[in-house]
Amino acid sequence: MPSDPEALVRAAAPQEMITQEMGPVRRLWVTRAKDEDIRNRGQHGGTVTALAAFALEQGLVDAWIMARSHDSLSGVPTVCRTRAQVQACAGTKLTSVPVVGGFLEAAFKDPGRFGVVATPCQCLALAKIKASDHPRLRQAAEKLALVVGLFCGWSFGHRELSRALSGRVDPDDVTGLDIPPSRHQSLEVFIKGRETSVPLSKVTGAVRPACAYCFDMTAEPADLSVGSARLPGGWDEARHWNQTVVRSQMGEDLLERANAAGILTLQEPPEGALEKLKTAAAGKKRTALKNLAQLSKNPDDLLYLPRGFGKSLSSTEHGA
Repeated sequence: MPSDPEALVRAAAPQEMITQEMGPVRRLWVTRAKDEDIRNRGQHGGTVTALAAFALEQGLVDAWIMARSHDSLSGVPTVCRTRAQVQACAGTKLTSVPVVGGFLEAAFKDPGRFGVVATPCQCLALAKIKASDHPRLRQAAEKLALVVGLFCGWSFGHRELSRALSGRVDPDDVTGLDIPPSRHQSLEVFIKGRETSVPLSKVTGAVRPACAYCFDMTAEPADLSVGSARLPGGWDEARHWNQTVVRSQMGEDLLERANAAGILTLQEPPEGALEKLKTAAAGKKRTALKNLAQLSKNPDDLLYLPRGFGKSLSSTEHGA
C-alpha cells in the first residue's frame, strides 16, 4: 500500500514550519561536540554522539538503538544504555544497518523509553510505526521517545562495497569511510592510521538499488536531523562540523539543554546555507520521482508514494 510521507510529517509538525523540499524546519545550526574525545571518535563534529550521551544522562531516554561496527564495513543494531556504549557506536556507517528491527526487538521485550539514531528511510519506518493502529506496533510506538536522523544520499551494501574496494585497499584494514562534498567525487577510506581516496565511480555499483527510489535526504520525520556541514572554508573546515536541523519541540528542547550544559557548540549557519540544503534535498526528491516513474512505466504511478506527491514538489522548483 502506498504511504503518504507528507501526511506523516504534517501530523507531527505545525504547518507553518513545513517546507516542501525538506519537511519541518524550526532552525538550522552548525554544531559540534565540545568534548574533543567525542569529536575524534565521531563523524565530523560528533554532534550525534554528544547528544545521545547527554540524553541518556539526563534521563530523556533509557536507551538508544544505534549502529555499531561489526567488522570493517558492516554494522549491527545495538542497545546502548551507557555513555561508553554510545561512544562505541560513534562514526557514520555507510552500509545499511537494520536499526528499526533492533528497536522493535528491544521495545517488545525491554522496559523503558528508547531513542533511535536512524537514516531517512528508517525514520520513515519509525513514523509509520507511530501512526499504526496495529496493537503490537502501538506497544512499540509508546516506547519511542526520540529520533535523531542522519542525512543520507545513499548507502552501500557491505558485501558489494567489499568487492568494489578489493584490489584498491584491503577491506579488512578499513577503519572508517567518509564522503566529501559532491564536487570531490570521491570516497575517503581510512586505513589504520592513513587515508586514501577512491573515485566514486569505482564504488557506485555497491550502492543499494533501493536508494535510487528514496525521496528523503535529510531525515524529515526525525526530531533532529544531522549531517556534515558546508562552510566557506571548504571541506578541510567543514569536516570538523555538523549541520543540525531542528524539526520538533522535543528536538529543540534537547538541543537547547545540551547547549546550556556546555555539551555542544552552536553557531549560526553561513548565509544561504538553508537554501542550499533545500536545493539538494529537492534534487534528491526529483531524482527519486523520475526513477519511480521509469520503474512503473507510468508517470502517475509512483509505487510506494501517493498520487500527487511530485506535483506538490513541483511548486518549489522555480521559487525555492
